[in-house]
Amino acid sequence: MRPSIKNISFSFAAIFILFSSPLLSFEGKVYSVKGKTVEVVGNRVTQLKPGQKFGVYSGLTKTGEIQIQQTTHTQAKARIISGSAGKGAVVKVVEVSKKAEAGGMNLVRGGTFKMGDTFGDGGKSEKPVHRVTVSDFYLGKRELTRGEFRTFVSETGYKTTAEKKSDVNTWQSCMGMKQMDSHPVICVSWYDAIEYCNWRSKKEGLTAVYGINGENVNANWQADGYRLPTEAEWEYAARSGGKKEKYSGTSDEGSLGEYAWYNANSNDGTHPVGEKKANALGLYDMSGNVVEWVWDWYGEKYYKKIKKANPIDPVGPNSGLLRVFRGASWGSAPRGARSSYRFGFSPDIRISDVGFLLSRSGSLAERWNEYQGYTN
Repeated sequence: MRPSIKNISFSFAAIFILFSSPLLSFEGKVYSVKGKTVEVVGNRVTQLKPGQKFGVYSGLTKTGEIQIQQTTHTQAKARIISGSAGKGAVVKVVEVSKKAEAGGMNLVRGGTFKMGDTFGDGGKSEKPVHRVTVSDFYLGKRELTRGEFRTFVSETGYKTTAEKKSDVNTWQSCMGMKQMDSHPVICVSWYDAIEYCNWRSKKEGLTAVYGINGENVNANWQADGYRLPTEAEWEYAARSGGKKEKYSGTSDEGSLGEYAWYNANSNDGTHPVGEKKANALGLYDMSGNVVEWVWDWYGEKYYKKIKKANPIDPVGPNSGLLRVFRGASWGSAPRGARSSYRFGFSPDIRISDVGFLLSRSGSLAERWNEYQGYTN
């Protein structure tokens, strides 16, 4: 159970202030945190809704920084430029970032793990097992839904790959599959997923990750916007933080049905996202419902090439013909539901069991989540 605010140490004391203005600038605001006056100097502005609350968290005595959090959307990091903690201080905003958890995402703490076929029953492309390190990142708790994709199309008039190719099977009507808006979106290509990520980033005032020129796509890994997870991030998260976990949430095939919709229980179709048990990181449907696009180009022998490198935040081969998909779908057998299972599809393919998850890069300014969640 979280401690009450009165029990939080002085360096993390918090107050909550209510603003009625729809436009908040951190610049020039003066905050009093347990008697310490802090003025924010900077020029970063963010859109807020009228009447929303935000809190100020003070770390002056330990780090020389404060964190400013608008509880549902935005947080900022500020550094002292004059004065002192005891006499009041003037600080400058040095970073403002959107708060990912509010958008249905979980923070995944990075680490080093053994990636690949750790149980010895996988295919050639899953071998050899190799050490990989991933940094902190955010991952959607659930697969992107049909309803969320509908909003994107409605607001932008976007034409999907299927529509551009005059395919009768589109995200709205895919191979006779009966779906509601709570089901994962399907019949979307890798390119459709990339376009959605950029739209969502711009809509929320974030920097778009992808530069798109036709079918040529480049990634800016320093951007704070939405993106597809890398293959390494996906496997690390599916295995509850890199554990030796055969399926996402369990290693017992007998309990796979508690965590996943697959060929033994799906009734040959998708289901609303998040109905089964989550894994230890609070992530749903990573071993079933729909397969998920990730960023990387597919290379069958890629693991052999990077085995000795012990890579940090790998992003896959530089080029290829196929993009990796991960996870399992409503039609997968248990073998295909294993967390190490990997394969590739042409990035323009659209079928009834492939969707996607959203990801975002983690930020050092967001590593104080133990104090997130207090309200007045």
